[in-house]
Parts: sequence; structure tokens; C-alpha cells
Amino acid sequence: MSYGSCGSHEHEIVILHSLENALRNFTTLTVGDNIEILYNNTIYGILVMEIKPPEKGISIVETDLEVDFAPPVGYQEPAPTPRGRPIIVMTET
Repeated sequence: MSYGSCGSHEHEIVILHSLENALRNFTTLTVGDNIEILYNNTIYGILVMEIKPPEKGISIVETDLEVDFAPPVGYQEPAPTPRGRPIIVMTET
């Protein structure tokens, strides 16, 4: 099994089915490859950031490929919402 870590150039989430179809046009992946996916009249850019085993390239012909996605470029984790004090309810038995 081969492995690739990818990052999206946009904030939108790309449908995995579209990525699977786009990868059918490739025989190998190398770090730095850019894959463009047309989905819903929008082009999404996917950057190959890491491959395993760490070689110059990996063959993706007739293989299972495990893909992880890094957060999109420019993505910021939302700030946590402060919570109030918990309400304690006491009941008599």
C-alpha cells in the first residue's frame, strides 16, 4: 500500500470521488505534484505534500492508495466558544 499526504489550495472541501477519478490520469505521484480537479464548475488544486515510502516517486497503478488531507492553506481553527458555569440541579429523594 502506498501513502500520500495532500493539501488543498482552497478552503472548500473536495469530493473524494472526484479525486479518485482525477488520479486515474496519473501513474506516479511525487512530492510537489499539483492535481487539479474540476467539480461543480470550480477548479480545486491539490498539492502532494508527502509520500510513503519516501522515495522520488510512488507508483499508483493497481495499488491501494491511502490519502490524508492537511488543513487547507490559510485555514484557521475557529476560536473556542467560552462556556458559562455549569448549572447544578439538586433533587430530593
